[in-house]
Amino acid sequence: MRSFTIAQDSTDGKFAAVMEFDGATYYLYLLRTDEKSQDIEAAVQVAATAGSLTRKDFEIVWSADSKSVSLLVKGKIAAQIVAEGVNGQNRVLTL
Repeated sequence: MRSFTIAQDSTDGKFAAVMEFDGATYYLYLLRTDEKSQDIEAAVQVAATAGSLTRKDFEIVWSADSKSVSLLVKGKIAAQIVAEGVNGQNRVLTL
């Protein structure tokens, strides 16, 4: 399988969400973009499901208030990160 990344900025410009797929596992990262460094604020690791996944199967969706971001895989939420949230608010959801 091929590895790839996709990214989506929040509407308020404070964060970017990056999804990385290494061919077996995918990860969702939240990066702060309103400061000098792009530190990783949070990360979620998700084991890939059986079957072939392509870039078209993934979508990053921000909430209207830019306080949470979801990773959709084949149209279903697979993971969610709460921006500026308390540790433990990030979730990996079962597909």
